[in-house]
Amino acid sequence: MSTGSPDRTLFIGILVGVSLGLASVLLFSTKRGSRLRTSLLERAKDAADQVRSLGRDPNGWHDRKRERVGRTLMDQLERIRSAGL
Repeated sequence: MSTGSPDRTLFIGILVGVSLGLASVLLFSTKRGSRLRTSLLERAKDAADQVRSLGRDPNGWHDRKRERVGRTLMDQLERIRSAGL
């Protein structure tokens, strides 16, 4: 049994994942058709921008994500402290 190249396998996995995600959004959405299409288009543009920026500066993307996770963690810790836990 031969296996495909890792790049091809990754691409197929991403394609299947996106397809399943899109199908589930369309099936379970509470928005009307035109509003849903507008929302999906905006998110697709955002995703395309992120992919483009990843191609230009892959380390910058990683650093931004790490900073966002750090801020979220610090925000959660501050909420716990302020709640007296």
